[in-house]
Amino acid sequence: MAQAGMGDVLSGMIAAFSGQKLIPADSLKLACYLHGKTADLLAEKKGKTGFTAKDLPEYLHIIF
Repeated sequence: MAQAGMGDVLSGMIAAFSGQKLIPADSLKLACYLHGKTADLLAEKKGKTGFTAKDLPEYLHIIF
């Protein structure tokens, strides 16, 4: 998760949830949870160092 772009994906998720009129704290919690769970799934599928930030959105729908 300490790779280029991971924070950009997370901040984009926070902004998207905030744009849907969620309470800011709930937007943060939901984005952090989904970001982490998606990364866990990717780690299982591709290995802990086998994925990049651009892989996260491709697998997010599975966690959602």
